[in-house]
Amino acid sequence: MELRYYQKNAIRAVLDYLKESPTSNPCVEAPTGSGKTPIIATLCDVFTKAGARTLCVAHRKELLEQTADKLRSWSKGTNYSVVSAGLNSRDYTGDVVIAGIQSIYKNASKLLAHGKIDFLIVDEAHLIPATEENATGMYQTLIKDLRLMNPRLHVVGLTATPYRMNSGSVCGPDKILTEIVYKITIPELIGNNYLSPLINKAPIANDVKFDFHLEHGEFKASEVDEQFNVESVVYSACTKIAKMTKNRKSVLIFCCSKGHCQAVAQSLRNITGEEVGVILGDTPANEREHLIKRFKGEEIPSNLFGDKLKPLRYLCNVEVLTTGFDAPNVDAVVLLRPTASPGLYCQMAGRGLRLFDGKENCLILDFGGNIQRFGSIDQIEPPKPKTTSSKKDDLPKTKTCPICFEVIDVNARVCPSCNNRLKCDDFECPRCKTFNDLSANFCVECGFQFKSFHGHDDAPDEQHSIISAGNELPIIEEKVLRVQYYEHYSKRSGKNCLRVETQTPTLTIYDYVCFEHEGFALQNAFQWWRERSQIRPIPYTVKQAYEIIQSVGVSEPTVVKYLPKKPNEFSPKIVEQNIEPAPIPDAYPRIDNPLGLQCPNCNGESFLYEKFPVDCYLIKCAFCGAVVGEISRDSIPNGEEFQAELDKFQRLGIRFYYADEGMEEFYQLGGMSVDELPF
Repeated sequence: MELRYYQKNAIRAVLDYLKESPTSNPCVEAPTGSGKTPIIATLCDVFTKAGARTLCVAHRKELLEQTADKLRSWSKGTNYSVVSAGLNSRDYTGDVVIAGIQSIYKNASKLLAHGKIDFLIVDEAHLIPATEENATGMYQTLIKDLRLMNPRLHVVGLTATPYRMNSGSVCGPDKILTEIVYKITIPELIGNNYLSPLINKAPIANDVKFDFHLEHGEFKASEVDEQFNVESVVYSACTKIAKMTKNRKSVLIFCCSKGHCQAVAQSLRNITGEEVGVILGDTPANEREHLIKRFKGEEIPSNLFGDKLKPLRYLCNVEVLTTGFDAPNVDAVVLLRPTASPGLYCQMAGRGLRLFDGKENCLILDFGGNIQRFGSIDQIEPPKPKTTSSKKDDLPKTKTCPICFEVIDVNARVCPSCNNRLKCDDFECPRCKTFNDLSANFCVECGFQFKSFHGHDDAPDEQHSIISAGNELPIIEEKVLRVQYYEHYSKRSGKNCLRVETQTPTLTIYDYVCFEHEGFALQNAFQWWRERSQIRPIPYTVKQAYEIIQSVGVSEPTVVKYLPKKPNEFSPKIVEQNIEPAPIPDAYPRIDNPLGLQCPNCNGESFLYEKFPVDCYLIKCAFCGAVVGEISRDSIPNGEEFQAELDKFQRLGIRFYYADEGMEEFYQLGGMSVDELPF
């Protein structure tokens, strides 16, 4: 099976981080439906081939089944076992052990009896609390026990929502997971046709007041049920659901309580005349599996005569089908409940992100005010400490309609009182710099044509968007005239970076490559270099990268696709560029300069080490080509001194390369090179 580009990038980012920061624990942020399971399975395969033993944990048996299935098809021959009470398996012997956290955290001794664990991979890693928050929690208990045998245990996390309401980000220097090393966004995946577009409507829930108290980080369940589990409210909501989903095939409904779920199901049955499935926390496993199969479109035998039950169009649940539920056919999600958790909001809405044959988009019906409460699911950020403030918090939250003077949300495009369509300065024309409305196909000033859009049959809610406007900006494609590179000092970070200026016929796009930064910025720099050069190792200073670019060169795009610049952005954002990695040059710089040399001509510090068929070895400046050093029979006629000089270079790890010999320099991870990966 072929991994997608971002899955490959995530795997490489994790391995690079483990190599560069051997005492740290990386985390990958990837949206619901993006395919985290193939990433986990491939990492398990890499670690196993490197001679390591891996434990994969999750909190739902559905996630465990997915990992086992992917590992079975992804890496044939891997010795894996499963520990899960829900799956009726207690096998601790595998090189890769897939386990439910509830089943494994008290049984680490049984696991360690078959060997130490080198890597712990946690799916849905946002469930890991901060150490100071719950030192006796399941994850902390497990990690503590595993580290008794192996203090160098690595923890790798994957999640769509790397934050918790009570403690903020799950990553940090004082947390179990130290840093997000790779992030892929929902708009990027939708734009590349890896996820389904989402459209939304926010019907008004009649007679519902949203003034709930918080209890353990969530709205108080009794107060929510008191507002939503009312006959008139249920009937009104179900009437709207039936009307708005009449052209939808698979409608997943999230309710707020068992009683509410049963009431909604019965009301929908009465209104539509169709069967409605109900899954609760105490629904028997066989019945749950039966209902899910029917909801996914499978025909189930109903009797011995071969009659089959029809697939279910409506499926109601209460906090059951939020994670680990893989039903790509879902084309409508109903949020018939409010939540104070942005993570739960993303998980519920994310059930409709997966692609499916014949599915053009997924409709989100939000009766709980969640979209208005949290905003777009791709722009949710972890809560910030109350003592900090940001410029973003100071931006206006409302604006006034110029026709009726109604005060409305700052992002509204249509006034709800007079239906006046409001002009919004969403993005900058790449030709004349005039700001245009999102709906514009042509620039109002110079007539530049933007990419045209085809609207959906179901018009989305005009006031609040489930996906940020950045995903809907027209993608513009232009040829590249030239690419220029500069060493740049960042006053903000106090570090150097490589400024890349990509010039097109209409504008210049600025990008900054941060070889001297840490975390996500550094991983992006690694990826940028890999796409353009086969020189290894990757430069770790901007000066080295700049000298290599000026002396040897890197691949450059001929065509670039980009999103127009928004009012608050410095430069347009590049979406895609066609780049073919440059071939390995005859010789190229060693970037760590172990001899501490400096070119007398240009003060360069990166050098080429060239060897010739005769006993001649040259050290040449990578920047200007000047010969800085020479080892030959002419410079050192004494044979013993000549050999001693070569031995000194060998001790320093320096190799001289023939002009026609490609250099291959791999860093090792447990005995296996990252460049040996099958992609």
